[in-house]
Amino acid sequence: MNKQNLKFKHYFTRLDQALTNLNYKFLYFIPDLYKIDLRENKTPFKAAKFLSTLFCRSFLIQDLKKVKKAKICFISHYVGNKIADADDDFYYGNLFKNFKLKLPYYVLVINHTNESLSDIKIKFKSSKINRVFINANFNLLSHVSIYLKITKEFLYFWIIKFFQYKKIKLFKKIKINFNYKYFLNTKFTYKISNQLIKVLNMSKNLDYLMVTFEGHAFEKIIFNYCKKNRIKSFGYFFSIIREYKTNIYYNFSKDYQPDILFTSGDIAKKYFIQNSPHKLVETLGCSKNLSKINGLNILKNKKNNKLTILVCPEGLFSETVEMFELINNKILSKENFQFIFRTHPVINITNNLKKKLINKNIFFSKEADIQKDFKKSDFILYSGSSVCIQATMHGVIPINFKKKNDIFSLDPLYEVNRFIVHNKVDLKLKINSIFKKRHNKKLKNKIFSIKNYSSSYFKKINQNTLIKHVNIDQRIISN
Repeated sequence: MNKQNLKFKHYFTRLDQALTNLNYKFLYFIPDLYKIDLRENKTPFKAAKFLSTLFCRSFLIQDLKKVKKAKICFISHYVGNKIADADDDFYYGNLFKNFKLKLPYYVLVINHTNESLSDIKIKFKSSKINRVFINANFNLLSHVSIYLKITKEFLYFWIIKFFQYKKIKLFKKIKINFNYKYFLNTKFTYKISNQLIKVLNMSKNLDYLMVTFEGHAFEKIIFNYCKKNRIKSFGYFFSIIREYKTNIYYNFSKDYQPDILFTSGDIAKKYFIQNSPHKLVETLGCSKNLSKINGLNILKNKKNNKLTILVCPEGLFSETVEMFELINNKILSKENFQFIFRTHPVINITNNLKKKLINKNIFFSKEADIQKDFKKSDFILYSGSSVCIQATMHGVIPINFKKKNDIFSLDPLYEVNRFIVHNKVDLKLKINSIFKKRHNKKLKNKIFSIKNYSSSYFKKINQNTLIKHVNIDQRIISN
């Protein structure tokens, strides 16, 4: 195990011991306890967004009767994504298409944008799926009561600390300073969790609940809610594995963990079984299209004789700016390259970036369907985005951008991809080198080995994986 990952293991082991021994539930709301994030995501303050959250409603229910009758709930997210098919879900994909599960259900959607819930509801008006929309926005003026609650818990914690000094000493081993500022970080988690629970409490017949599983504090609160209310919980890991391990790979009290873990593909399933306390892990699949395409795009004839590089940052403001700066320079503008810069749906700063253009060979993607960008591209430049996997399956060669002093790779393909660059000069040399060797058998074998690995990364949605667990319970009840 990497030395840094070993430090993470020691940290989370001690954290679990401290939380269990102290048995103070409010601490589970603190998101920074679970964060070992290697990336910063500093976003500029926007007055318009602040004002839009002042009077926004907390939640919006499409059909309350169906919510009350529901046996199963799926918690998902809205991130400003375009709605091509209202029955599709950005995270669960086409799981609900021709749904074979004969139990009433609804989807609880957390809104992470400054769009109003009414506007989002309109986007889904043609859908057959019953949804409830919840706002994740937090505003100091609108949520004074939450600050009062946090203050109360902070003062109560210090009283406990005074009388339970030996138990609190465990926290000193992980070097956490439980000051007021640290407690204030619970405001988003506390708000979201309580809004979710408020809706879930309306579902008096709820037997099952599925939550997207990324290691956020609110997820642990919801899993704990399920345990207390005898609701079977499923965690859905739809993302990718990385070289560094987040809190989801380490042991926590079972009261704050899902009963069953579903993954989007076999790579993640194998990784969880080998590297985590989660042993009941199954592949549910996802809706990402990984249809195999023979050959590499770079070997095809090109009319303009230019090499096209698709640039795909993750949904982080800081990474989007960083990758734009990587390609926006005179060195790369002189090469026979053209760049397609594609921002994540949650990042809307294209107009700001256009004002800073130095490299006139940078074009901003206007395609709603990313597969159209794949067809145009020879290479994909990425840092940690999972689209590299889809791109590889479409004949695009993956090049990973890794800052030189980074301890870990953020690359979802870190186990197999050795096409790595650290700066603009590296990028120029790497692209030209691959192009010159494009007919080389050894090079082609390297690329196809990445493609074969990618083919197991995401699998098609298999409803039967979920239905099987529900049906088992139904049979037990009927007997």
